[in-house]
Amino acid sequence: MRFGELLLWCTALGIVSLAILIVNTLTIVALTRTKLLRRRTCLFLISLACADLIVGMLSVPMYIYQLVTRWKDPAALSTRSTVFKAFQVIDIFSGLASVFTLTAIALERTYAIGWPLKHRAYNPRFYTILLSSVWISASLLSGLYLLFQYELLQHRVFFYFMMAALFLSTFLMIIAYLIIWIKARELRKEYKNRRSRRLFQRTTEKERRLAMTLFIVTAVFILTWMPFQILNIIFFFTCTSFPCGPPDTVIYFCKLLHYANSFLNPAIYSSRIPDFWKAMKKMVFCKC
Repeated sequence: MRFGELLLWCTALGIVSLAILIVNTLTIVALTRTKLLRRRTCLFLISLACADLIVGMLSVPMYIYQLVTRWKDPAALSTRSTVFKAFQVIDIFSGLASVFTLTAIALERTYAIGWPLKHRAYNPRFYTILLSSVWISASLLSGLYLLFQYELLQHRVFFYFMMAALFLSTFLMIIAYLIIWIKARELRKEYKNRRSRRLFQRTTEKERRLAMTLFIVTAVFILTWMPFQILNIIFFFTCTSFPCGPPDTVIYFCKLLHYANSFLNPAIYSSRIPDFWKAMKKMVFCKC
């Protein structure tokens, strides 16, 4: 890589890292210091913002360091170095935390729209348990990679666990939002001619808008993550047959797209959830 190319990629990654830090910090503050926290779904949004914050705070800067170090001396940062191992584990952990949080959001919204009465009766402890399982699962899978790095586990075992978790999560998200769409249509037809139509439609509209917002977040996540995961699959199955692999530019672009997802989520919230935008605007202007 030429110095100009290195500078271009590092600048782009630096801008993405700064954007991630700013928007996700504002997101966490806006959600924790306003009445939005009363909505139990916002706990998932805080969890997602925390995962994205780890990406901007640790993953992206370490990736920039990795690029610069390898540009200076390709042999300086080997796969056995502590820095490389730490970067890989943190990168995998934060990414899996985002994936699992989005899956939990999709399943929770499915239950909220499909079975609203049962959903309202849930104890808040249920959300704590669900979110804890998200972060514990991400920790366990990233721990498998650490075992591979210390040659205590074969790479293919970690790879298959990783791909299974990602594709299962994506499949559950797609099925969940398909169920939400079907349930929303059924509920509209069922309550179309009832006296409580106005109140119910108003409530349903809020739920539908929130579900659509979370669907957009999930769709954007899949679009920004899929290219990078496809590259992982290509490297795993063709590294012996085609040692050269894809061009470096393609790899860096897919990684940049992968990281960019971490600041797109709050942008979607602010444009789709009016209360979130009001809270964010009020907080920013008060601080200014």
